[in-house]
Amino acid sequence: SFGSGGISSSSYPLQLNLDTAGRILVAGWVNTAPNRGGVIITPTVTRYASDGRKDMAFGNSGTARAGYDARYLSPMVSTDPFGNVLLSCGAGPTDAATDFAVERFTDSGIPDNTFGGGDGISTVDFNGQHDLVMASAAQSDGSIVLVGNTTVSGSNNGSDIAMARLDSSGN
Repeated sequence: SFGSGGISSSSYPLQLNLDTAGRILVAGWVNTAPNRGGVIITPTVTRYASDGRKDMAFGNSGTARAGYDARYLSPMVSTDPFGNVLLSCGAGPTDAATDFAVERFTDSGIPDNTFGGGDGISTVDFNGQHDLVMASAAQSDGSIVLVGNTTVSGSNNGSDIAMARLDSSGN
């Protein structure tokens, strides 16, 4: 059996992946500012057991929320070789000033304070304008590769491919 009657659900699911233990990770979002003019979201990751039951020991009742706001609905979830959960998205306060962002959570769904700036978050800004991560992957040494696009002033199409590689500590 899977979930309840063969069905398991998440709020606004956008992408899924499996962790090394076969558990299901679903990237999604919650609207954290419906009354602040426009959509400002917080990316989330919800973990389910392989049988579709929500893993209540992960994060807060099965869901971990990113420690940053995002302006675009593109959160992605992956894992690193050490079992940490990686949640990537384009993050920033305005449409014109988003950065690549990745947050690393421990296996229990809490931000990993050994990653990034001590809050579990690492960001990459290419040119002070709009950067949007579209895919992410962890390498065997724990390094994280992020790829997406960045706004390029004076470009014919207005954007270009952007890629960054962070070491296992988020630098």
